[in-house]
Amino acid sequence: MKRIILLVLTLLTLVGCNNKLPDLSTMEQQFYTGLEKKQVSITSFGKQLGGQIISPKFDGAGVDQTLQVEGVVKQYQQLTQPYMWIQVTYDGKQENGIPKTFEYYTAIKDGKFSESIKLFSGVGDYIVKIYVSGTQENRSFYLFSKFDVHHSSPDLQADVTYTLLAKQQGLQIANPSKGYQSANGSISLRGSVDESLAKKKVLIQVQKGSQKWQRVISISKKATFQETVPLLYGEGIHQVEVLLPDENRDNYFLSGAKFYVENKTRDSRSPIQYSVMYEQRGIHLTTPIAGGGQAEYFYPVKGYIDPAAEHAKKTTHLIVQTKKDGLLATYFVPIKDFAFQSKIPLRFGSGDYDVIVFVPEITSQQRDYFRFFMVAKFQVSSYAKEDKRDLLPSRGIDPENPDIIRLAKEITAGANSDYQRTKMIYRYIAKNMNYDVNKFEQNSFSWDDSDVKSLKLRRGVCQDYVFLTLSMLRSLDIPARFVEGVANNQNHAWVEVKVNGDWLVMDPTWGSGYIEPDQGFIKHYDGEFFDMSSKKLTKTHKRTGTVY
Repeated sequence: MKRIILLVLTLLTLVGCNNKLPDLSTMEQQFYTGLEKKQVSITSFGKQLGGQIISPKFDGAGVDQTLQVEGVVKQYQQLTQPYMWIQVTYDGKQENGIPKTFEYYTAIKDGKFSESIKLFSGVGDYIVKIYVSGTQENRSFYLFSKFDVHHSSPDLQADVTYTLLAKQQGLQIANPSKGYQSANGSISLRGSVDESLAKKKVLIQVQKGSQKWQRVISISKKATFQETVPLLYGEGIHQVEVLLPDENRDNYFLSGAKFYVENKTRDSRSPIQYSVMYEQRGIHLTTPIAGGGQAEYFYPVKGYIDPAAEHAKKTTHLIVQTKKDGLLATYFVPIKDFAFQSKIPLRFGSGDYDVIVFVPEITSQQRDYFRFFMVAKFQVSSYAKEDKRDLLPSRGIDPENPDIIRLAKEITAGANSDYQRTKMIYRYIAKNMNYDVNKFEQNSFSWDDSDVKSLKLRRGVCQDYVFLTLSMLRSLDIPARFVEGVANNQNHAWVEVKVNGDWLVMDPTWGSGYIEPDQGFIKHYDGEFFDMSSKKLTKTHKRTGTVY
């Protein structure tokens, strides 16, 4: 009995002589792991196929950021699908807006498969299930293996995931390259598909909770596609999905690829409404990509037109209209080298505007009106302090043009009041412009009729006189507006100018001369049509409204 006691004391003494005590928690952990450590198993069906999991080797293995899944299927030639289906599920409470399960379709090449998987919910346990297709044409997948892994990294990462259809149709997302990232209001999407899908369409879908936005975009002849995708629903994670065309049904789309974007912008925005003409005419708005924007007096509109689209080469301009509180303004936006860029005036002061984008009808018929078709509609708001409807640029009227500004200052040099400046401009227009009878009779109106064109040609019909007059007046900060109505039983246009708080009326076209039936236009300056009295005006002119 004494010997046993002495032996124990000796052991305790030996342990006590160490400089560092053993870490019992580590010892216990190593002992526990050693008992639980077991290789990843294969199902009986997997064994029949000569299956094996090479990585990870052990169930419950620890992973830092990336899980490498590798295996072998020796009898792969018997399978109906040359893909392994891998499901990775986070075994915890998911609170970040990313789903608990990610799925991968991994190609089997020469009996081997391999996939690098980012574990998407930070630290925790994940359940991995691997399925393999059957050996008969029944479209079923069967369990091949199941195991757990433990993720030790807190980093939030994810992969772009693809469906089986996406793999079969060669869908590849080039940008973004990651399945999770942050952005401010939008994200650039670029991708490609198999050449067999060239010139077809894909559907882009953005979803946050129950809110959903969809947009159909065209695949180019090079089998690529791109779009700036709006993150409409404020701060938080948005799911972005690319859907591929259903080969068996027109205008149906099937899931292709998914990724997730955390929007850092708090404000929600409204989606742009697109008509079928948007795709048919190949219009691409790059600015804006969503409604709900804000500006003071000008809102940018920018984009391009697909050269391969219907009437693309003949589409020389777009038409943009703004509507606010029943007021309407129309602007023409030129297209050069299939691209367009313009600043659209918000002329009616602060408040909310509807902005509608149109394409023109392509026709060879000469008319005194234009037909156009809506392609997009969105909303913007202005925080302007003033209503500048009679000073800002209008259709055909650009008071910011350097040539217009220079000429207006030159004409009015020496004048000491707005009344004198207005009269000098009236006199210049009436004396230097000539009425174009042929244009009037042939209805040879053009979308690019404008102040600059009038200045260059020195001839035109009543609207061309008005364009140049208004542009010069506004360049001098004199409010002026385009008046439409009827004169001598024909459609006519003239000018109203605000001077010293009052509106005066002038008709530079009638002040320029008159038309004789057999002689055409007779040039004859007449100052009587400047500052016309209401009594004189009502004898010949009937006002129907203003045009912006």
